[in-house]
Amino acid sequence: MIRLTQLAIAKRSVTVLITLGLLMAGVFSWSQLNQELLPDIQFPFVVVITPLPGASAQDVSTQVTQPIERSIGSVPRLKHVDSSSVNSLSIVVASFDYGIDVKATVSTIDANVKAIGLSSTPTVQSFDINAFPPITVALRSKDGTTPEQLNALAAASIVPSLQSLDGVSKVDLSGVTQYQLVVNLSAAKLAADKITIAQIQGVLSANNLVLPAGSVPVTNPDGTTVSIPVSAQHQLILTNPNDLASLAVGVVMPAAGSGSTTPTPVTLGDLGTIANVPVHPTGYAELNSDPQHGPAGSSIIISVSKTSDANTVNVVQEVKDRLAKIQEQNGGAFEIVTVQDESTFIIESRDSLVREGGLGALFAIITIFVFLLSLRSTLVAAVSIPVSIMTALVLMLVAGVTINIMTLGGLAIAVGRVVDDAIVVLENIYRHRGRGDPMREACISGTREVASAITSSTLTTVAVFLPLGFVGGIVSQFFLPFALTVTFALLASLLCALTVVPVMASLFIDRIKLNPDEGVEHHDSLVQKIYTPLLKAALHNRRSRWGVIGISALLVLGAGMLVPHIPTQFLNAG
Repeated sequence: MIRLTQLAIAKRSVTVLITLGLLMAGVFSWSQLNQELLPDIQFPFVVVITPLPGASAQDVSTQVTQPIERSIGSVPRLKHVDSSSVNSLSIVVASFDYGIDVKATVSTIDANVKAIGLSSTPTVQSFDINAFPPITVALRSKDGTTPEQLNALAAASIVPSLQSLDGVSKVDLSGVTQYQLVVNLSAAKLAADKITIAQIQGVLSANNLVLPAGSVPVTNPDGTTVSIPVSAQHQLILTNPNDLASLAVGVVMPAAGSGSTTPTPVTLGDLGTIANVPVHPTGYAELNSDPQHGPAGSSIIISVSKTSDANTVNVVQEVKDRLAKIQEQNGGAFEIVTVQDESTFIIESRDSLVREGGLGALFAIITIFVFLLSLRSTLVAAVSIPVSIMTALVLMLVAGVTINIMTLGGLAIAVGRVVDDAIVVLENIYRHRGRGDPMREACISGTREVASAITSSTLTTVAVFLPLGFVGGIVSQFFLPFALTVTFALLASLLCALTVVPVMASLFIDRIKLNPDEGVEHHDSLVQKIYTPLLKAALHNRRSRWGVIGISALLVLGAGMLVPHIPTQFLNAG
């Protein structure tokens, strides 16, 4: 450790430049770290949802659920499988040991399920606590805009625009009235024109196909020719029921002896009626921004989900900006009301913890000044706070740790601890300098004498926090970012105390007026004057020493008896 100190003092300019670089890197890391409400927690559960329209619960169990259960049974570290088979739907939940790679497990199960060859497409997904939509907004028509117009605007413009944003994985609509074309065929007309329902279905399907159309030769600048495959898309575009009614589904040959040889096309409108009817709604949204005075009205609910690696605060802000832009482009045709915004709580928590951490750092600096009674010495010791915190932010960015309530709490706790090593080193350097030692020797000797003590003290504290992230289970996933954050800050403070503090002391402490001869007579400080009589009383005789031990034992015993009366829960209900 002392070689590191000697190198730092020998290359003071390099040490200062590295320190400034770490401070700037920390500011950059703060702007790049993802901001979440909670840590990225991966629950070891995988859900397979498979629809089978029209099938009974028994058929779903036999044809879907049981084959899926058998395919999942070969996945490593599987604990148990729970399944539910109801009419038209199969749900299979696989539970695994904590600590598995959830993404890899989802991919394995998805591949196994697809290999079964089910008649319907299953959905394989995991449970992510940060996968819930970070923002939900309600849109209500205004200024003469009808609900139908708002529905069309939401489906054709708003949803595609939001889905194109970086970090957005899914946009869900609720309360939208959807329409479908319903064809009512006449059995008599079908029989008269000799048209079957299968024939009609085939025509409709054929009008939504992408077929290979051969290849096109393309000549490169160098004279070579390559063939590029080309596909042709034949898609039926419907704007109203008349478009579907004019679709030809067959022909009727002219009657014998009629003198005509041209067949007559039979359209879908000739065989029945076509109507554009609303689909039976599965949900209804109603917005009332002023429940006491304003009437409620129908609205559209838009829920935006983000990708797992996206920044919640940035995604929410981009969604708000895009909605405001669309609202402006459409002349304020709808009203936007934010129903749920997760970024608000994240920003409030972040700002609150930053404010409290800043106040804690300020109080720590004031306390240092009260005891040292030297502004320069206080600044030398206090420099370890920003250096340690900024270094921790850099390491958090490298480790992929996000800014959340756990990591912010870890930084707030670290603020009061990172300055301890610097104070010990500075006080010892100050003492050596007071004896008249040269500045360089005082910095090296003062740091050497306490290097082992502060290293063991810091590593002991790390040994308390770091295991919190490796206790196993879901608690480990909650506390791992917290433990890593505190560990990064403490190790950075130790490195700062062994390098930056001696360098800063060599630059500033040497300018303080010190009396080398003052070491002959010792003057107690105010704290020493209060503490020394208490210490003498505790060590006065055998009875006093045993009395101190007894009081300590009673305090420990009393604290242990109070533990069962402390309420316990997974998360604070408040």
